[in-house]
Amino acid sequence: MADLATILKQDHRKLDSMLDELADAGDSEQEELIDEIEQAFERHARLEEQYVYPHVDEDLGDEEFEEANAEHELARQGIEQLRAMAGKPGFGALVDMLKAGIEHHVHEEEREILPQLKRSMDRDEWRELSDEVAERHEAAENGDDDGGSGSGRRATGGRKGSTRRASSSSGTGSRSNGRTNGTNGSGRSSRTASRSTTGTGSRSGGGRRSSR
Repeated sequence: MADLATILKQDHRKLDSMLDELADAGDSEQEELIDEIEQAFERHARLEEQYVYPHVDEDLGDEEFEEANAEHELARQGIEQLRAMAGKPGFGALVDMLKAGIEHHVHEEEREILPQLKRSMDRDEWRELSDEVAERHEAAENGDDDGGSGSGRRATGGRKGSTRRASSSSGTGSRSNGRTNGTNGSGRSSRTASRSTTGTGSRSGGGRRSSR
């Protein structure tokens, strides 16, 4: 039986390994590796944003939901900065910053968010979510993912309404209530904002959270 945490952790390790490879790559290899990293990240991020984060929003609260979406957006910005800096001085430092930020995000997601989410859901609901993510993950790996229709609270809108579901699945996470200002359209908590001093989400000089 598929387990949600195991699926996401495998993606996290794969992305970390790809960033290590990029850090050691020569100039001629960098652009191709950046493309591969971007594709792997987007497959993973879309799964979380469409299927997992709506449950985070409903069961763990707004702050965790907003922060997770904002950190995905910061990672996207970091990847774009890598693309712009490929083959140029300072590229290695940008890789290190992105990697540190993603590691922070992964640490909190694996150590805090996923365990809390599992405890908040009953066994059948967790199994259903795990199976759904496993199915969409396999489809994305095979290149035939259409985004999925979703059978859980993402599709039905949940008790907090469909507007936030739509924002989470697009990755923008923008909020209409004025509590947070987006980064490229991404809803972002004040806690996250205080951590990010660069477009790659470095924390006080080095680490932005990744994929929690």
